[in-house]
Amino acid sequence: MKRFLLVAALLLALMTSLIAGTMAAYTQDVATFTDDFTTKEFMVTATDVDGSFDKVIDIAPGEKATYKVKVTNASEVKSDIAVAPSITNLDKFKGMKIDLTFEDGNDSENQVVESGLAKATLGQKGSQTVVITIDWDKDEVQTTAQAGQPLNLTVRVNATQN
Repeated sequence: MKRFLLVAALLLALMTSLIAGTMAAYTQDVATFTDDFTTKEFMVTATDVDGSFDKVIDIAPGEKATYKVKVTNASEVKSDIAVAPSITNLDKFKGMKIDLTFEDGNDSENQVVESGLAKATLGQKGSQTVVITIDWDKDEVQTTAQAGQPLNLTVRVNATQN
């Protein structure tokens, strides 16, 4: 019986403290702060320079064709860009290769060209022009079957926030 009364008294004290709340004489909400904020903009564009992609270009062994792509960072953050050109059936044309260079006088840093990929970091509101040169070595033996064949150049431009 004593045990039952002790357990009942403890339960009653626990329930009273849960229902009654705090035993403090004073309580107060001190402060609540609010603010509106927005995310920074991220927008990178790529454009054809001088209409180089609008022309029909014929190329023969010993000749070169040049294309230019300007990548512009209109973002409020730095952006890493990667320009990756590819040509369909390139392996069927001996001696044909793609060279990548960065045009001087642009707003990028960390310029690297490796494995057919041009990479750079663009600052806020910066831009960079990438020059894509298709070079067909005339010293490689070609066949007449390669004459008049259509090729397709695809240039992929990717951007990520730095």
